[in-house]
Amino acid sequence: MESLLNTDFYIKYSSYIIPAILSVFVVPALIYFREKLTQVFQNRKRKIVMSTPKRSLQRGIAFFVLKATGDPEKKVYNQDYKFHPHNGKLIAKVPHHKKYSFEFKCFAKLPDDYSDSDLEILKKELENIGAVHISEKPNHNKLIWFALPDFPSSGEPYFNNIYYPY
Repeated sequence: MESLLNTDFYIKYSSYIIPAILSVFVVPALIYFREKLTQVFQNRKRKIVMSTPKRSLQRGIAFFVLKATGDPEKKVYNQDYKFHPHNGKLIAKVPHHKKYSFEFKCFAKLPDDYSDSDLEILKKELENIGAVHISEKPNHNKLIWFALPDFPSSGEPYFNNIYYPY
């Protein structure tokens, strides 16, 4: 029997040892983490872009997108993501699986001390950037809902925008 300390043993059987180690440790780890890795690579942030209503931003009005439903099961999310200024536009990054579409709706949150003139300026700016289905008056949370023209709409009664996969 050959000694395990003999270097000739390792040279002679190295073509068998390395694949054996890989099959015992690496392959089961890849199988175990396959679903996690798939989720990491499939769930990417989808960019929703709108023109910047500058006067509204200066008056302290914040813009958000509400991710309503998505996935084949039509799971309800109701998570909101803030629009951030970037190169003269407002961009919201919404995480979602790249194979599925999702519905979303945009809203503007008015500050606590808003006036009727702020509301009129906001509505006029939303109309100027092409927003559609703008709510007439703010709800109890001081939110003005609207849909973006660059995305298809789901129709009545909610008029949510739809982000289709690419």
